[in-house]
Amino acid sequence: MIFIELGIGAIICYSFDGPDFLAWFIGYIILLCFIVGGAFGTYGGTTFEISPSSVSHDRNFLWSKRKEVLLTNIKKVELKSGLLQRLFGLGTIVMHTQASTAGNSKTGLSLFDIENSNEVYDLLKKNISKV
Repeated sequence: MIFIELGIGAIICYSFDGPDFLAWFIGYIILLCFIVGGAFGTYGGTTFEISPSSVSHDRNFLWSKRKEVLLTNIKKVELKSGLLQRLFGLGTIVMHTQASTAGNSKTGLSLFDIENSNEVYDLLKKNISKV
C-alpha cells in the first residue's frame, strides 16, 4: 500500500519543477514516515492474553484501551486469514459473544495478525469447551 501511495505521489509530482516540487516531496515523505511509524507503534503496543477464564486485548500507542471477554460469554470463535496474512503466517481470530450481531463487532473481540493463529484458535476452542 505504501509503495502504491509513493508511486502515485511520484506521478503527481512529475509535473512540478523547482522548489515547489521539493517542498511537496519533503512533505510527502514526512507524511509517509508518520503513517509507517503509526503502524509500527500500533502493532508494537498491541498485546493479548488468554487466561483460564477470559481473553483480554490491550492497545497502548497514542491512547490505552483494554477489552476483556469472559470465556463463558464466547459463543463462537472464527479463524480468518487473508492472502497477505497467509504469506506471513498470520491470522485473525474473531470471538462472538451472545450479544454479537452481523453489524455489531463491538460486543465481541477480534485479535488481528496473530502469529501461530491455528494454535491460538485451538487453545481458545479447548478452553471454551471446558467452561
